[in-house]
Formats: sequence, structure tokens, C-alpha cells
Amino acid sequence: MAHQFTQGGNVQGRPAPSPNAAGGNENILWRKERSPNFLYSHHPLRWEAVDGWWLPQLTRIKKISGVNNVADNGDMSGAIALKIRQGHTIIMPEDVGPYVEQYDGPKGPIFLPKWQKPRQIGKLQLDDEVDSKGFNEWRRGLVESGYLRPPMASVIEAQTAKLEKKLGDLMAKPHAPEGKVAQFKARLAAAKKAKAPKPKPARAGGTA
Repeated sequence: MAHQFTQGGNVQGRPAPSPNAAGGNENILWRKERSPNFLYSHHPLRWEAVDGWWLPQLTRIKKISGVNNVADNGDMSGAIALKIRQGHTIIMPEDVGPYVEQYDGPKGPIFLPKWQKPRQIGKLQLDDEVDSKGFNEWRRGLVESGYLRPPMASVIEAQTAKLEKKLGDLMAKPHAPEGKVAQFKARLAAAKKAKAPKPKPARAGGTA
């Protein structure tokens, strides 16, 4: 399936059904470097306050042969097993739906999260269009659907205390940059106001 280019320069990608996907397309993203396929994973201690919610911070397990327990033939079983031993939950596309799209680049395939849309007109590469709102809603949905457990209260308290300490250390400096101070103050205020998502009650028939 070839990519379709719209008048606005958007490139329509196709889902990469698994980290073992491969394929070719007639249209090329000329200015993008090759980037590997990946799986998202989440560790229960990693959360961030965004848009009024505590959302899971996700890690990419990249499919790079011979690197980080990925086999030379590209098999990711070893890398997945290592992350599980480290306490991560692996977010499998077959469980939550495809979240990676594949594009062609001059040096090989380019894999991007589906919320990041490359744009180009001819060979002119424009800034990617990023749907941050959609990505954040998807992350919150991982908790509300029960796929990920909500953050523990102690984790939220620790994250907030860490921000308070960083802000205090920064303000203790004689010439602390005002912009950076304002940034940390905003992050701390957001953390204190943010709510933890909770799994939604199952509906009749057993679906959430």
C-alpha cells in the first residue's frame, strides 16, 4: 500500500502490525533518517502530570538487531523478557490496537507513533504534525481500560516532592534563570492539581 500525499503536505502512513513488520512503498520521506520499529512499555514508578492527569511515561523497546537483548535476527523476545523482569508492562499492539505507522525513507523504513505525522511537499520536509492531545488521551485510556494499573499515591507524592526539591535548589542559586524557575513552578502547580486516572467500571456484558 503506497502512502498518499495530501495538498497540505501530510503523508498517510500505514500501521506496522508488529515489530517484525517490513515492506516497501513508492513514496519516500527524503529528509528523515531511518528509525526502528518499537514497542511501548511502562514501569509503575514512571508517571508525569499532563493536562490535569497523571499519565504513564512510556519507554520504547526498539527493534535494533544485536542491541539491548534484541537478537541478531531481529527477534525481540529477549528484550521483552528483560523489561518484564525489570517490572515493566509491555504494551502489545494486539491488545490495545496498532500504535506504530511505517513509512519509507531513503535509507530504509521509518517507524513513527501514529500520533506523529510527517509532512513534506515534494522533497521539502516540513515539521511533523504531532497530535499530543490524542496521545495523552490514549495514555490515560490505558489506565481507564485496566490495561495499566493507576499510579500509587506514594509514587505521586515522590514525584511531587522531587519537583519541589528541584525548584528549591534552583531558586537557591543567586542568578537562577527566570524562565527556568517559571517552568518548574508551572510543572509543580500542574503536579499538585493533577488527578490519577482510574479504571472505568465494567458495563453490562463484561466490557469496560
